Amino acid sequence: MKTLGLDIGTNSIGWGIVDESAQKIQKCGVYIFPECANKDTSGNISSKAAERTGFRSARRLKFRRKLRKYETLKVLIKNGMCPLTLDELEEWRKGKIYPTSKDFINWYRTDEEKNWEPYFLRKKCVEQKCKPYEIGRALYHIAQRRGFLSNRKEASKEADGKVSEGISEVTQAKGDKTLGQYFYELKQAGEKVRGKYTARKAHYEEEFNKICEVQEISENLREDLYKAIFFQRKLKSQKFLVGKCTLELGKPRCPVSHFEFEEFRMLSFINSIRISRQISESETLSLFEEANENFPKDGKLTNEEIELIKPLFFRISKSNFDFKDIAKKLRKNHEEWTFNYRDDTNVAACPVSAALKSIFGEDWKNTKIDNYDIYDIWHVLFDFDDDEKLHEFALNKLHLDSEMVDKFCSIHFQQGYANLSLKAIRKILPFLRKGYVYAHAVFLANIPNMIGEDVYNKHANEIEKAVENIITTLKDKNNRITIANRCIEAIFKDEKHDFHSEEWDKSIVDAQIADLFGKKKFAEKLPVEQKEIREDVIAKIEETLKIAVTKNPNDYKYKALRTDDLIEKYLRQQGFEIKKNANLYHPSDNDYGFEPEYLEDGKKYLHSPRKPSVKNPVVMRALFQLRKLVNYLIKTDEIDSETRVHVELANEVNDKNWRKAIEDFQRDNEKKNAEYKARMIGLCKECGFEIEPTDSDVKKFRLWKEQNETCPYTGKKINICDLFGPHPKFDFEHTIPRSLSYDDSLENLTLCDSDFNRNVKKQHIPFELPNCEEIIGRFERMYEAKIDECLSAIERNKTRGGYIDPEIKNRKIVARHKAQLELDYYKGKLRRFTAKEVTSGFKHSQLNDTRIITKFALQYLKSVFPHTFPVKGSMTDTFKRQWGLLDRAENKDRTNYRHHAVDALTIACVNRTKFNLLSEAVRASSDGAHLKFAKPWDSFDKDVLSAVQYIVPKHFVDDNSLRQTKKVLRDPRTGKPKLDKNGNKIYIQGNTARGSLHKDTFYGCIMTSPEKGENLQDKKPIFVQRVSVDTLTKDSADKIVDKGIRNTFINNLESGKQTLAEIQEKGILLPYQMNGKNVYVKRIRVKAKPTSPLVLKKHNNVIDHNPKDYKQNYYVVNDENYLIALYRGKDEKGKFQSDYIVLNLLDAVHKKQNGEQLYPAVMEKKGTKLKLYKALKNGQIIILQNFLDEDVFNLPAKDLFSRVYRISTLESDGRVNLSHIVIAEAKNKNNKNECIDEGIDKYKRLSNSGLYCLVEGTDFTISPIGEIIPRN
Repeated sequence: MKTLGLDIGTNSIGWGIVDESAQKIQKCGVYIFPECANKDTSGNISSKAAERTGFRSARRLKFRRKLRKYETLKVLIKNGMCPLTLDELEEWRKGKIYPTSKDFINWYRTDEEKNWEPYFLRKKCVEQKCKPYEIGRALYHIAQRRGFLSNRKEASKEADGKVSEGISEVTQAKGDKTLGQYFYELKQAGEKVRGKYTARKAHYEEEFNKICEVQEISENLREDLYKAIFFQRKLKSQKFLVGKCTLELGKPRCPVSHFEFEEFRMLSFINSIRISRQISESETLSLFEEANENFPKDGKLTNEEIELIKPLFFRISKSNFDFKDIAKKLRKNHEEWTFNYRDDTNVAACPVSAALKSIFGEDWKNTKIDNYDIYDIWHVLFDFDDDEKLHEFALNKLHLDSEMVDKFCSIHFQQGYANLSLKAIRKILPFLRKGYVYAHAVFLANIPNMIGEDVYNKHANEIEKAVENIITTLKDKNNRITIANRCIEAIFKDEKHDFHSEEWDKSIVDAQIADLFGKKKFAEKLPVEQKEIREDVIAKIEETLKIAVTKNPNDYKYKALRTDDLIEKYLRQQGFEIKKNANLYHPSDNDYGFEPEYLEDGKKYLHSPRKPSVKNPVVMRALFQLRKLVNYLIKTDEIDSETRVHVELANEVNDKNWRKAIEDFQRDNEKKNAEYKARMIGLCKECGFEIEPTDSDVKKFRLWKEQNETCPYTGKKINICDLFGPHPKFDFEHTIPRSLSYDDSLENLTLCDSDFNRNVKKQHIPFELPNCEEIIGRFERMYEAKIDECLSAIERNKTRGGYIDPEIKNRKIVARHKAQLELDYYKGKLRRFTAKEVTSGFKHSQLNDTRIITKFALQYLKSVFPHTFPVKGSMTDTFKRQWGLLDRAENKDRTNYRHHAVDALTIACVNRTKFNLLSEAVRASSDGAHLKFAKPWDSFDKDVLSAVQYIVPKHFVDDNSLRQTKKVLRDPRTGKPKLDKNGNKIYIQGNTARGSLHKDTFYGCIMTSPEKGENLQDKKPIFVQRVSVDTLTKDSADKIVDKGIRNTFINNLESGKQTLAEIQEKGILLPYQMNGKNVYVKRIRVKAKPTSPLVLKKHNNVIDHNPKDYKQNYYVVNDENYLIALYRGKDEKGKFQSDYIVLNLLDAVHKKQNGEQLYPAVMEKKGTKLKLYKALKNGQIIILQNFLDEDVFNLPAKDLFSRVYRISTLESDGRVNLSHIVIAEAKNKNNKNECIDEGIDKYKRLSNSGLYCLVEGTDFTISPIGEIIPRN
């Protein structure tokens, strides 16, 4: 039987087909596709979606701000408050021509000498009657500054953050003054105004109302102004993103804040609680029963006990609590009772139900006020996003008193959705109320719907008993099937067994029973039960041996029984009529089920993997590419539905000791967190403020302790009062900036001086900081002792030779694993802190993405290949080492794609037998022992290396740079697609450009002043850019453009008036004062040397318009070249001529928008017409030729392989940079141009005139499995 091995990653699929019985590798290859992330030349990764969203948000914010200004100006013009005409305003809006009226420019400009300054005017407008233009300018400034109003749902998230603290600080500082008055006073005192947090309602709307009141603005005008200044478009509904129920297909999932879900969650937990009691050897069962007459035999809670603990769940202030509260209640008269949950287990409460109960009384579920019932009231709380409207509803519709209104408006819902819909929950709830555990309640939930409510109610007791019996006995039945199947496999694979004989070694049964149950556990069963299991298994085996005609065990294995099948069978046997299309619920149901696709050739193919519940683009891209590869293998008869498929899972091999160590490690951390919370509350009280510790606060406290209460960057001692409270001086810092690593784990966090983090650390890693040696040395000293302690614990708990009690041995192994987990954490911190550069290895999400991809791929592949099995990634490495494919000390070469094919071939050869042997080896390796495995066949390692040596990876290249995008037009309120009159979806499109048109920095242009004796004609352009002074160094003086600022910078440093650090922090101190205050320059122009700057667009600054042409443009640097067109030909003398055109993406977009050709078919050079030879783009695959029209397709495999390259970059001077097709990285300063194999370079850099090649898509194609196919 053939086996397909798949090594699935976030941007690659390694595959290999092995026929182990024939001892041969059929085929293998690698399929490469673009990752859903941006990667620079250094391997740093950033999310494409995050980058795209950031730019889109900025565009929308700018558009909304412009619209607000337009609406405000419109009202001001109509009421004589702005010196502008409506026609000029419309020209600005529609024609993008900014108003140039002198009166408007003077009105808009700031002139402090004439007291024409926005903050002064805002102050004046609340203190005395003002002229219309003064009022208009003050209101226009409020429109510019008023900010975004968070709704009541978002407000609760901000309540504990910096924003809320900042707003409170401003409110307290301003007192009875308006915001304009307060900020004007700050400016007069020389303090900074910008950067302070303000509230729209409490600050801007308050000031607006005061201005309207003092200026006696009419009600109609006041309303118009309010709408213009404060109107805010409602957020687009995200309801269409809510997932669907896993039991009721098509139904949306229920919000976790719904009171029926809270009851569902509460009862699911309560019904899972089990009571037990440890009986000492001196006690007998009779004495136990006598002392505990009411003790439940199954350990379930009684109805009285359930009612006793229910009130514990109704907590308004806490959304969760510890199980110890429940245990305390239940243990009141039974101190000896123990439970299946630990005291520190976190239990979800019912805060919404508790809040509604406190307002509407004990009978809150039956509340009816006017026409509003409790469901209507919940929907109001869920949907209303305005506090004022909610307050009005509670007061006028629900007729609540003022105290209850405040209580009602303070209810905040937890965000999120359950896995089930409200419809499914309502079906399950009746059975949970009867005391059934969740799984049993789910199986029963839809039976009334299947056979009819009336029929079910008549036979409820007998059905429920039968279902309960089916569920409780299923595991035992399936255990017997598993044992029988394993025995059948062992018998069929035993070469000594005569296939035609019914005689076989029955000791296999005992061995498999011991393996599945465990010897001790099986011995605890009653002799009758032991005999019954053994006889049942033997009967199944002998029945199989009688009918066997082939020696393939897979043909005769028993299928595992399913609960839903057995229940449905029971219902039919009892004569119940089941409704059409009505199915049982199954607790394991999800919407990941896939169906195969049948084509005309009659074969089964993988269908689309798209599922509403899977939003991860990485997963979707990988599955769609997997579909292309696998379907091609099916189409070309390389595999079929009977092929076994092995998929690598990126999970660690965890035996029971590892799992125990992880559980203990996590539990210890939970205990520490609880202790930290208690200590924080006490310490903060000593500082003079109270704190309700959040998870974020606990992390801070933990890092504070870890870092010996010291900042590793500055060496400052961290006082607890400076860590928490309203104005913390220390905060989290990401060692590897989030923009580079997306790593929010504790391994990547430290506590750092806030000023240092904001002004010095910024987006740098520690190694890039000026005093990096001092900083890194300080950090290493912090963690040195901790690492030594972990290493000592590991050494202490090693189990050495000789007999050791198994229980003690396991305890020591668990302790060693726990120490290893802690060591890995500290080493992870140290590795990040001492990193000299950020590589792709720091991408925290890579492993998680792979796990998700493999999980869904497994389900997806089973729709066509029933024999699909997961293989854990660490096992693949172990097998590779054992089989000679990976040296023990060797690291994986991730720059060479061929390793994916090696992995895939290894995965294909890992079967159940080898899997079990490896598991044993892993368990045995705790003592350092290693178990050698036999290879699948003797020459396996050589065959693998030979098979992958000349494979050509398939690169899926999709040029989207100029592709026209379309999207469905949706209703902004509901998110649903809009339809035309024929019921078809309406699509919209715009000017499409995918990719970076230019680099982000804008440059200006000036002319150098001519030196003495030089002509004005000799002026040369110099490009400049505006930078912050915090980027300056001592050597920056020559780059400063302004002579006066340059001299001041030099003088301040030389005279000691300012240090460089002071300049970077405050700015360059000028030698004069304004209004008795020091003046600092914080941003300056410096000379720059951009490479071949391009004119992007004209400046739109009509207020300070510069008449010089070269000063009117924005200049930028090209980010990427889109293509190079190569031209070839001969002149009149027969001499070869060549030329090229390099087109950057910005020019390509302009040409596309103007309907122009990207490049001509013929170009002229010195009177010779040259024809287009090739047009090359980044990412294309080419085959190099030694001369024009060379036939490369008949070359030996090695020679052809040596010529297949991928275009990595196109240079502006016509040179083309290439990477060999098996190399994952483009050439950069950090990697060397070594040889892949003898005579085959990793990288090449060729001139346009010397480049002869064939291009994929034009001259040849590469199939999904790596076959090079010439095109005619």
